[in-house]
Amino acid sequence: MIKLTKGLRLDKNEEILREVSIMAGNPDCKEEGHNMHICSLKANGFDTENPDKFRQITENPQYKCGNCGALGKESENLCKPIEL
Repeated sequence: MIKLTKGLRLDKNEEILREVSIMAGNPDCKEEGHNMHICSLKANGFDTENPDKFRQITENPQYKCGNCGALGKESENLCKPIEL
């Protein structure tokens, strides 16, 4: 298990590029839908409160966030999506 700063634990086989909780207040992201970005969702505990729904937006990622390194299935769930 890998321990994260907010007491979250993930299995080793889940790829972690960076701790994204610090990006919730990302001043570079001015998008109206920032609250639906993976970094904001994680910072607000969505990943632990709704793990199945969170998994749906992160499984089989097609994009990586250029800010925090989060991986997501859809570009709209990332601040600076970069296609993989």
